[in-house]
Order: sequence, then structure tokens, then C-alpha cells
Amino acid sequence: MHKCTKALMHKSISKEKRISMGAQIITFTMPKGGVGKTTSVINVAANLAHRGNKVLLVDTDPQANLTMGLGVDLAGEDTDILDKTEEKIPEYSVLEVLMNPEQDPSFAILELEENLHLIPARFDLAFAELELGGSIGREFLLREALAHVKDRYDYVIID
Repeated sequence: MHKCTKALMHKSISKEKRISMGAQIITFTMPKGGVGKTTSVINVAANLAHRGNKVLLVDTDPQANLTMGLGVDLAGEDTDILDKTEEKIPEYSVLEVLMNPEQDPSFAILELEENLHLIPARFDLAFAELELGGSIGREFLLREALAHVKDRYDYVIID
């Protein structure tokens, strides 16, 4: 286990104190692809959820690798015969959350497991820059939207 992951898992902030502060927000970013960001997000989130923490994942990548890596079917064709969960096909995504930051993003949240939730991405997220390009304060839209739900989670992890 990487030393940063160990530090995160053994954080000295009690769960009660985190609840009063709202979710701890963790962002995995790196402009270069193929460095393991999404894999790290999935593993850290699964570990935190397994330990009883309520985790919200936010996929902000137009390639939707986190969304697909968690088994969400973006094509509407479930290729995994063992997991026929139509509820996992997302009607809404992070794009709609960004377009409506004043609205509670619960409409876009998928429950993957008891403590593991996801705001998925879809391929149309690539058009967000065109849609939001001229908006003043566009860099704060996700923060504004997550403010509605951060008290419901122990961790929000953004990929």
C-alpha cells in the first residue's frame, strides 16, 4: 500500500468531527493519461467504503473510465450477464450537475453499493467546454453543486 493511501486510511480526524465538517474532498488529477488515476480512485474509494465510510465518486473525465470501470453501462447494452442491473444505466451525468449547480445533484447519483455512490460521466461531457466556455465562474460549478450533498458523505473523491 502506498504511503499516501496509508496516511489517508489512518487519518486522525474522528468520523464524528468529519460529519460536522462535511465530507473530506479528495481529487486525483494529472494532465497525463495512463498514470493510474482512475485505478487509484477505485481502490481508495472501495477501501474507504469497506471500512464503513460513505463515499461519493465524481467522474469528471469525458472518456468516463471511472464510470465504466465501476460497471456502469453507458451504451445501454449490459455486456455482463451476471449483473443485469438496469438501474445502473445513467439517465443523468456530471454534465447535468454542472449545468444546474444550484440544484441538489442527487438526481444524478447512482448507488453502486451501500456506502459507494457515483455521479457518472458520459461521453457527452466532452461538449461541456462548449456549453460552459463563456460562463463566468465555471470553475466553481462543481463545488457549488457538491455543497448540496457533502454533508451526506464522509468522502467525496473526484476523478
